[in-house]
Amino acid sequence: MNCKSDRVVCLVLIIVGLVSFGIYLVSSYNHIGEFGYPVDDAWIHQTYARNLADFGEFSFIPGKTSGGSTAPLWTGLLAVFHLLGSGPFWGTFVVGLILFVSAAFCFQQLAISLIKSDQMSSVNRSVVFGFGAFFLLEWHMIWAALSGMEIMLFVALFLFVALLLAKGKYYALIGFLSGVIIWVRPDGLTLFGPVMFTIILSKKRHEILPAITKFLLGWLPVMAGYLAFNFQTAGTLFPNTFYAKQAEYAVLFNQPLLSRFGNLLFQPFVGAAVLLIPGIIFEVFFAIKNRQWFEVALFLWAGGYVAIYALRLPVTYQHGRYMMPVMPVFFLLGLLGTFRGLMDIRVTERRKKLIQFGVGASISLLTAGFWWLGMETYRDDVAIIHEEMVETARWIQMNLPDDAYIAAHDIGALGYFGDRDIFDLAGLISPEVIPVIRDEEALIRLIEKSGAEYLMTFPEWYNTLTLKTDLIYQSEGETVRLHEHANMAVYQYNWTEKDEPNRE
Repeated sequence: MNCKSDRVVCLVLIIVGLVSFGIYLVSSYNHIGEFGYPVDDAWIHQTYARNLADFGEFSFIPGKTSGGSTAPLWTGLLAVFHLLGSGPFWGTFVVGLILFVSAAFCFQQLAISLIKSDQMSSVNRSVVFGFGAFFLLEWHMIWAALSGMEIMLFVALFLFVALLLAKGKYYALIGFLSGVIIWVRPDGLTLFGPVMFTIILSKKRHEILPAITKFLLGWLPVMAGYLAFNFQTAGTLFPNTFYAKQAEYAVLFNQPLLSRFGNLLFQPFVGAAVLLIPGIIFEVFFAIKNRQWFEVALFLWAGGYVAIYALRLPVTYQHGRYMMPVMPVFFLLGLLGTFRGLMDIRVTERRKKLIQFGVGASISLLTAGFWWLGMETYRDDVAIIHEEMVETARWIQMNLPDDAYIAAHDIGALGYFGDRDIFDLAGLISPEVIPVIRDEEALIRLIEKSGAEYLMTFPEWYNTLTLKTDLIYQSEGETVRLHEHANMAVYQYNWTEKDEPNRE
């Protein structure tokens, strides 16, 4: 069974994706009265994209080339929409929807391709629909598709590569697309592992070298181009964000490694996927027993991906945003294992159907429940960014001098709406901050040296950075206060004549 032979399933999945995506979007719009994004980083991409479209340069501040975008391919795609005059929302949401539904189709087809041929006769339309529908109703995936970030582009490309790899051919194309994924996120480098693993263990001895050669011929030029691009824009082989985020959250390394790994691994299972844990275990044992090395490679890749973040960037904020690219692997293995287990269970036919109905109903109900909770979560996330970052940036644009120089940690909306020069305390466009990013005294000295006259930050984020400042604005957003946090604030520095800064 495939989409070509079952247009009904395809059509219904498109409708489910459109409705699921649309309700989240409308709910958010009705809540704040305009469109928005749930993360400030989405505005970083929009700012780079606008400048690329308007000035033909990869910059956050016009005229200053920088490597503050982790996803140059995503930025370039958004730039096309700016060239077409769609603004920061419509093009982004349309491509997000297309990627979301496309990823669901790849997810469904990958599941079907991994089901044993002797079980295919038992796979009816509702089962096929169930794989795709789970993806389209899983709240993390909807959040990712609507985030304005590159996450769903990564997921869609990865699932397509996985589908090709499962077929055991097209290795040059697999190599090329594996290289393209690196342009979406440097995390795409990790796909090298499962591809090599699958080729070496699945191919006959005389087929291994030709397959690897084809893969490398597709992969190496794209990878080399990515490294060259970063070196030209940032002066390093990877974007500034690659280094800045690790430095900023280095304090988390004080936690035990096992705790960090567990916190990250927990993120995919905040939802209906918690019911799929037995299925994941069953499927992994099934794959090892039956030498299904591709599935073993997927599992090892997902686990290794989590382990790398536990070692290098163990952050779980924004609902495990950095774990979202591997969540479909856990969903896929869990659904496959649950399906196989329910098909192979040795009880009477009547009891089997009763168990199958109970498990299916439980997964469906929990998926629906978290879909609703996820909608409320997405709405609140968008409201926080809008009320704190966007509204503050708009205030700055209307009230501060045109030549104001602002030190800020969250630069996305400020860069897009504020139209002012920025000293980035997160180090994305100001890499000199990275070595001292957690040292407030050193940050104060850097701010003085930079000549920044204003500071935009959440008051609770720094203990001493607001010394020598006067509060001149604070957001009145309600959502962040409901989460028991202080509102975004803007301060003006009062440097004494002795320490008058020399702006470079």
